[in-house]
Order: sequence, then C-alpha cells, then structure tokens
Amino acid sequence: MNMDSQTDLSGQILQQWTATTAHFSLTKKEIFLLAAALVLIVLLVGQVPVPYFNVSHILLLTLFTFLGKGFFPATKDTPLYFALISGVLMTLYYPIFQVLLIYFLLIGFMKVLKVL
Repeated sequence: MNMDSQTDLSGQILQQWTATTAHFSLTKKEIFLLAAALVLIVLLVGQVPVPYFNVSHILLLTLFTFLGKGFFPATKDTPLYFALISGVLMTLYYPIFQVLLIYFLLIGFMKVLKVL
C-alpha cells in the first residue's frame, strides 16, 4: 500500500464523514447549555457545595432541556430556555418532583399552543 492510496482512502473517509454530518450545528445557546452541563458535572464530581442550590437537580433539568431540544427541534428555542431558567429558580423553594412536573407541563403547554 503506497502513500497515495492511503491519502486517497483518508480523503474518502473525511469526505464521507463531512457529507453525513454536514447538517449538524450548534447555536450559541446550545454551546452555553453544554458548557453549563460540563461545569455542573465537575461540581457534582468534585462535591463542591453551591449555596442554595442542589447541583444534581439543576443537572437533571439541564439534561431534560437537552432532551427537549432533541425532541422539539424548533427555530424558536428561547421559550425552552425560559422554562429551564424558571425551573432552576423553582428548585430554591419546591421539591424536585414538583419542579419536574411544572417543567413538563410548561413544555407540554408550549407545544400544544405552538410556542415551540
């Protein structure tokens, strides 16, 4: 196997990979959400206390937001992030079950009313 055939093979693999992943892109909001999730994972693994918040609950809401983005690919994703922020603020006062219930109801109503 000479060098030219090896570069041709790697070029073909690269061309095929870019053809299959060309439609994949991240917005600034998704990059911020991904970075926030990574910071929350580091805080959770490092057992760093965050005043007034439970890191695992916020990480759970972040993961559900990722799932929501996957199931509802919409151009208007700002309401989904408002639901996340309101869910994070609700974790200050309510148990996580109630926060998740309100979060899913809020997303469901936004989907029914065609906000998402």
